[in-house]
Amino acid sequence: LPISNPAAANTVAWAAIFYNTLIFAFDVFKAGHTGSSLLPDEISVNGMFLSYVYAGVLTCLVSTQSLKNLSRVTSVLVMGLFATFAGLLLPGLSNVYDTASVLTSTPPLLPNEELGSGLLRMTPVVVSALGFQNIVPTITRFLDYDRQKVTIALTIGTLLPLLMYMAWTITVLGGGIDASSSAVGGLFTCFSLVTVTGSSLGTTMSLSEEFEIILGGLGVTSSKEKNGISKENKDSGFSLPSVAAPIGMGLIIAQVFSSDITETIGIAGAFGSPILYGFIPVLMVLMQQQRQQR
Repeated sequence: LPISNPAAANTVAWAAIFYNTLIFAFDVFKAGHTGSSLLPDEISVNGMFLSYVYAGVLTCLVSTQSLKNLSRVTSVLVMGLFATFAGLLLPGLSNVYDTASVLTSTPPLLPNEELGSGLLRMTPVVVSALGFQNIVPTITRFLDYDRQKVTIALTIGTLLPLLMYMAWTITVLGGGIDASSSAVGGLFTCFSLVTVTGSSLGTTMSLSEEFEIILGGLGVTSSKEKNGISKENKDSGFSLPSVAAPIGMGLIIAQVFSSDITETIGIAGAFGSPILYGFIPVLMVLMQQQRQQR
Protein backbone atom coordinates (compact mmCIF):
# COMPACT_ATOMS: atom_id res chain seq x y z
CA LEU A 1 0.00 0.00 0.00
CA PRO A 2 1.52 3.37 -0.97
CA ILE A 3 2.93 5.30 1.95
CA SER A 4 1.26 8.40 0.46
CA ASN A 5 -1.96 7.21 2.09
CA PRO A 6 -1.03 7.05 5.81
CA ALA A 7 -4.64 6.63 6.96
CA ALA A 8 -5.04 3.40 4.98
CA ALA A 9 -1.62 2.17 6.09
CA ASN A 10 -2.51 2.84 9.73
CA THR A 11 -5.79 0.94 9.31
CA VAL A 12 -3.92 -2.10 8.03
CA ALA A 13 -1.35 -1.86 10.82
CA TRP A 14 -3.86 -1.58 13.67
CA ALA A 15 -6.07 -4.33 12.22
CA ALA A 16 -3.01 -6.61 12.16
CA ILE A 17 -2.11 -5.60 15.72
CA PHE A 18 -5.65 -6.34 16.90
CA TYR A 19 -5.66 -9.79 15.29
CA ASN A 20 -2.13 -10.84 16.22
CA THR A 21 -2.46 -9.71 19.84
CA LEU A 22 -5.51 -11.94 20.32
CA ILE A 23 -3.65 -14.92 18.83
CA PHE A 24 -0.61 -14.20 20.99
CA ALA A 25 -2.79 -14.00 24.12
CA PHE A 26 -4.10 -17.49 23.38
CA ASP A 27 -0.60 -18.83 22.73
CA VAL A 28 1.02 -17.41 25.86
CA PHE A 29 -1.89 -18.61 28.03
CA LYS A 30 -1.67 -22.13 26.61
CA ALA A 31 2.11 -22.22 26.97
CA GLY A 32 1.91 -21.38 30.67
CA HIS A 33 -0.90 -23.78 31.52
CA THR A 34 0.57 -26.64 29.48
CA GLY A 35 3.88 -26.14 31.29
CA SER A 36 2.04 -26.12 34.63
CA SER A 37 0.32 -29.42 33.82
CA LEU A 38 3.69 -31.07 33.12
CA LEU A 39 5.12 -30.30 36.55
CA PRO A 40 5.14 -33.04 39.22
CA ASP A 41 2.30 -33.12 41.71
CA GLU A 42 4.69 -32.01 44.46
CA ILE A 43 5.39 -28.77 42.56
CA SER A 44 2.32 -26.63 42.09
CA VAL A 45 2.84 -23.49 40.02
CA ASN A 46 0.00 -21.35 38.70
CA GLY A 47 -0.32 -21.58 34.92
CA MET A 48 -0.79 -17.81 34.55
CA PHE A 49 2.45 -17.22 36.46
CA LEU A 50 4.27 -19.49 34.01
CA SER A 51 2.66 -17.53 31.16
CA TYR A 52 4.35 -14.39 32.51
CA VAL A 53 7.66 -16.24 32.80
CA TYR A 54 7.35 -17.49 29.23
CA ALA A 55 6.50 -13.98 28.01
CA GLY A 56 9.65 -12.68 29.71
CA VAL A 57 11.82 -15.30 28.01
CA LEU A 58 10.19 -14.49 24.67
CA THR A 59 10.83 -10.77 25.18
CA CYS A 60 14.52 -11.38 25.84
CA LEU A 61 14.84 -13.67 22.82
CA VAL A 62 13.14 -11.47 20.23
CA SER A 63 14.68 -8.20 21.46
CA THR A 64 18.27 -9.48 21.54
CA GLN A 65 18.53 -11.71 18.46
CA SER A 66 18.80 -10.79 14.79
CA LEU A 67 16.13 -11.79 12.31
CA LYS A 68 18.44 -14.46 10.91
CA ASN A 69 18.91 -16.06 14.35
CA LEU A 70 15.19 -15.90 15.02
CA SER A 71 14.64 -17.64 11.69
CA ARG A 72 16.95 -20.44 12.83
CA VAL A 73 14.92 -20.82 16.02
CA THR A 74 11.67 -21.03 14.06
CA SER A 75 13.26 -23.60 11.74
CA VAL A 76 14.10 -25.79 14.75
CA LEU A 77 10.54 -25.43 16.01
CA VAL A 78 9.15 -26.39 12.62
CA MET A 79 11.34 -29.50 12.55
CA GLY A 80 10.11 -30.37 16.05
CA LEU A 81 6.53 -29.85 14.91
CA PHE A 82 6.98 -32.20 11.95
CA ALA A 83 8.79 -34.80 14.08
CA THR A 84 6.14 -34.93 16.81
CA PHE A 85 3.29 -34.83 14.32
CA ALA A 86 4.84 -37.67 12.33
CA GLY A 87 5.19 -39.65 15.55
CA LEU A 88 1.45 -39.30 16.04
CA LEU A 89 0.31 -39.59 12.43
CA LEU A 90 2.35 -42.40 10.87
CA PRO A 91 1.58 -45.11 13.47
CA GLY A 92 -2.03 -43.94 13.45
CA LEU A 93 -2.33 -44.21 9.68
CA SER A 94 -0.91 -47.74 9.82
CA ASN A 95 -3.71 -48.68 12.23
CA VAL A 96 -6.43 -47.47 9.85
CA TYR A 97 -7.48 -50.66 8.09
CA ASP A 98 -9.68 -49.17 5.38
CA THR A 99 -8.91 -45.59 4.40
CA ALA A 100 -11.43 -45.63 1.56
CA SER A 101 -14.29 -46.38 3.94
CA VAL A 102 -13.33 -43.39 6.08
CA LEU A 103 -13.57 -41.12 3.05
CA THR A 104 -16.79 -42.58 1.65
CA SER A 105 -18.79 -43.44 4.77
CA THR A 106 -21.71 -41.21 5.69
CA PRO A 107 -21.07 -39.27 8.91
CA PRO A 108 -23.71 -39.38 11.67
CA LEU A 109 -26.33 -36.68 11.23
CA LEU A 110 -26.88 -34.11 13.97
CA PRO A 111 -30.17 -32.37 14.76
CA ASN A 112 -30.51 -29.16 12.77
CA GLU A 113 -30.39 -26.96 15.86
CA GLU A 114 -27.16 -28.58 17.08
CA LEU A 115 -25.61 -28.42 13.62
CA GLY A 116 -26.44 -24.73 13.24
CA SER A 117 -25.10 -23.71 16.64
CA GLY A 118 -22.01 -25.86 16.14
CA LEU A 119 -21.24 -24.20 12.81
CA LEU A 120 -21.64 -20.74 14.31
CA ARG A 121 -19.20 -21.58 17.13
CA MET A 122 -16.75 -23.29 14.79
CA THR A 123 -16.62 -20.71 11.98
CA PRO A 124 -14.55 -18.01 13.78
CA VAL A 125 -11.98 -20.59 14.87
CA VAL A 126 -11.71 -21.99 11.33
CA VAL A 127 -11.37 -18.50 9.87
CA SER A 128 -8.60 -17.72 12.35
CA ALA A 129 -6.57 -20.47 10.66
CA LEU A 130 -5.64 -17.72 8.19
CA GLY A 131 -3.25 -16.60 10.90
CA PHE A 132 -0.35 -17.92 8.79
CA GLN A 133 -0.56 -14.57 6.99
CA ASN A 134 0.58 -12.80 10.16
CA ILE A 135 4.21 -13.42 9.36
CA VAL A 136 4.05 -12.57 5.62
CA PRO A 137 5.71 -9.11 5.98
CA THR A 138 8.58 -10.57 8.02
CA ILE A 139 9.05 -13.46 5.56
CA THR A 140 9.08 -10.99 2.67
CA ARG A 141 11.73 -8.92 4.41
CA PHE A 142 13.86 -11.94 5.31
CA LEU A 143 13.74 -13.26 1.71
CA ASP A 144 15.08 -9.93 0.46
CA TYR A 145 11.76 -9.03 -1.22
CA ASP A 146 12.31 -11.73 -3.86
CA ARG A 147 8.86 -12.33 -5.38
CA GLN A 148 9.62 -15.89 -6.53
CA LYS A 149 10.99 -16.99 -3.16
CA VAL A 150 8.09 -15.41 -1.28
CA THR A 151 5.55 -17.08 -3.59
CA ILE A 152 7.16 -20.51 -3.12
CA ALA A 153 7.36 -20.07 0.66
CA LEU A 154 3.73 -19.02 0.98
CA THR A 155 2.44 -21.70 -1.40
CA ILE A 156 4.23 -24.55 0.37
CA GLY A 157 3.50 -23.07 3.78
CA THR A 158 -0.21 -22.93 2.98
CA LEU A 159 -0.44 -26.38 1.37
CA LEU A 160 1.37 -28.38 4.04
CA PRO A 161 -1.00 -27.60 6.96
CA LEU A 162 -3.97 -28.52 4.77
CA LEU A 163 -2.47 -31.91 3.89
CA MET A 164 -1.49 -32.50 7.53
CA TYR A 165 -5.01 -31.72 8.71
CA MET A 166 -6.59 -34.02 6.10
CA ALA A 167 -4.29 -36.88 7.07
CA TRP A 168 -4.98 -36.27 10.76
CA THR A 169 -8.73 -36.29 10.16
CA ILE A 170 -8.55 -39.63 8.34
CA THR A 171 -6.43 -41.10 11.13
CA VAL A 172 -8.77 -40.00 13.91
CA LEU A 173 -12.01 -40.95 12.13
CA GLY A 174 -10.47 -44.27 11.12
CA GLY A 175 -9.72 -45.16 14.74
CA GLY A 176 -5.95 -45.11 14.30
CA ILE A 177 -5.26 -42.95 17.37
CA ASP A 178 -5.48 -44.50 20.83
CA ALA A 179 -6.04 -41.49 23.06
CA SER A 180 -5.59 -43.57 26.22
CA SER A 181 -2.00 -44.45 25.32
CA SER A 182 0.63 -42.68 27.42
CA ALA A 183 2.97 -42.48 24.41
CA VAL A 184 0.28 -40.72 22.36
CA GLY A 185 -0.43 -38.35 25.25
CA GLY A 186 3.26 -37.48 25.59
CA LEU A 187 3.72 -36.85 21.88
CA PHE A 188 0.58 -34.77 21.73
CA THR A 189 1.81 -32.61 24.63
CA CYS A 190 5.15 -32.09 22.88
CA PHE A 191 3.35 -31.25 19.65
CA SER A 192 1.16 -28.73 21.47
CA LEU A 193 4.14 -27.03 23.12
CA VAL A 194 6.09 -26.77 19.87
CA THR A 195 3.04 -25.44 18.03
CA VAL A 196 2.24 -22.81 20.65
CA THR A 197 5.88 -21.74 20.90
CA GLY A 198 6.23 -21.37 17.14
CA SER A 199 2.97 -19.46 16.85
CA SER A 200 3.79 -17.09 19.71
CA LEU A 201 7.24 -16.41 18.26
CA GLY A 202 5.77 -15.68 14.82
CA THR A 203 3.08 -13.34 16.15
CA THR A 204 5.61 -11.56 18.38
CA MET A 205 7.88 -10.90 15.40
CA SER A 206 4.95 -9.66 13.35
CA LEU A 207 3.73 -7.37 16.14
CA SER A 208 7.23 -6.07 16.80
CA GLU A 209 7.54 -5.23 13.11
CA GLU A 210 4.48 -2.99 13.41
CA PHE A 211 5.50 -1.44 16.73
CA GLU A 212 9.01 -0.75 15.44
CA ILE A 213 7.45 1.62 12.90
CA ILE A 214 4.85 3.09 15.25
CA LEU A 215 7.28 3.77 18.10
CA GLY A 216 9.92 4.94 15.64
CA GLY A 217 7.50 7.56 14.35
CA LEU A 218 6.91 8.71 17.93
CA GLY A 219 10.65 8.91 18.58
CA VAL A 220 10.57 6.11 21.17
CA THR A 221 12.86 3.82 19.16
CA SER A 222 15.56 4.49 16.60
CA SER A 223 13.58 3.26 13.61
CA LYS A 224 15.67 2.71 10.50
CA GLU A 225 13.05 4.45 8.41
CA LYS A 226 10.11 6.51 9.55
CA ASN A 227 7.71 4.67 7.25
CA GLY A 228 9.21 1.21 7.10
CA ILE A 229 12.23 -1.07 7.18
CA SER A 230 14.82 -0.78 4.44
CA LYS A 231 16.23 -3.74 2.55
CA GLU A 232 19.70 -2.99 3.87
CA ASN A 233 18.47 -3.59 7.44
CA LYS A 234 16.44 -6.73 6.73
CA ASP A 235 18.57 -8.76 9.16
CA SER A 236 18.47 -6.27 12.03
CA GLY A 237 16.62 -7.25 15.17
CA PHE A 238 13.83 -5.57 17.11
CA SER A 239 14.18 -3.00 19.87
CA LEU A 240 13.10 -3.81 23.41
CA PRO A 241 10.16 -1.33 23.47
CA SER A 242 8.77 -2.68 20.19
CA VAL A 243 8.81 -6.21 21.64
CA ALA A 244 7.71 -5.45 25.21
CA ALA A 245 4.70 -3.32 24.20
CA PRO A 246 2.76 -5.99 22.25
CA ILE A 247 3.74 -8.77 24.66
CA GLY A 248 2.44 -6.69 27.56
CA MET A 249 -0.83 -6.11 25.69
CA GLY A 250 -1.15 -9.84 25.03
CA LEU A 251 -0.63 -10.70 28.69
CA ILE A 252 -3.36 -8.27 29.74
CA ILE A 253 -5.79 -9.84 27.25
CA ALA A 254 -4.82 -13.35 28.41
CA GLN A 255 -5.56 -12.33 31.99
CA VAL A 256 -8.93 -10.82 31.04
CA PHE A 257 -10.00 -13.95 29.11
CA SER A 258 -8.39 -16.45 31.50
CA SER A 259 -11.78 -18.02 32.29
CA ASP A 260 -12.25 -19.02 28.62
CA ILE A 261 -9.16 -18.31 26.55
CA THR A 262 -10.71 -19.72 23.36
CA GLU A 263 -12.82 -16.55 23.23
CA THR A 264 -9.73 -14.73 21.95
CA ILE A 265 -9.59 -17.09 18.94
CA GLY A 266 -13.31 -16.58 18.38
CA ILE A 267 -12.98 -12.79 18.39
CA ALA A 268 -9.95 -12.92 16.11
CA GLY A 269 -11.80 -15.13 13.65
CA ALA A 270 -15.10 -13.25 13.84
CA PHE A 271 -13.71 -9.72 13.52
CA GLY A 272 -9.94 -9.66 12.93
CA SER A 273 -9.73 -12.06 9.99
CA PRO A 274 -12.68 -10.65 7.96
CA ILE A 275 -11.33 -7.12 8.37
CA LEU A 276 -7.67 -7.93 7.77
CA TYR A 277 -8.04 -10.54 5.02
CA GLY A 278 -11.42 -9.57 3.56
CA PHE A 279 -12.47 -5.93 3.84
CA ILE A 280 -9.04 -4.28 3.70
CA PRO A 281 -7.70 -6.13 0.58
CA VAL A 282 -10.91 -5.29 -1.33
CA LEU A 283 -10.62 -1.66 -0.24
CA MET A 284 -6.96 -1.56 -1.34
CA VAL A 285 -7.86 -2.87 -4.81
CA LEU A 286 -10.63 -0.29 -5.20
CA MET A 287 -8.27 2.51 -4.14
CA GLN A 288 -5.65 1.36 -6.64
CA GLN A 289 -8.21 1.20 -9.45
CA GLN A 290 -9.44 4.71 -8.65
CA ARG A 291 -5.86 5.99 -8.62
CA GLN A 292 -5.16 4.39 -12.01
CA GLN A 293 -8.32 5.90 -13.49
CA ARG A 294 -7.30 9.36 -12.29
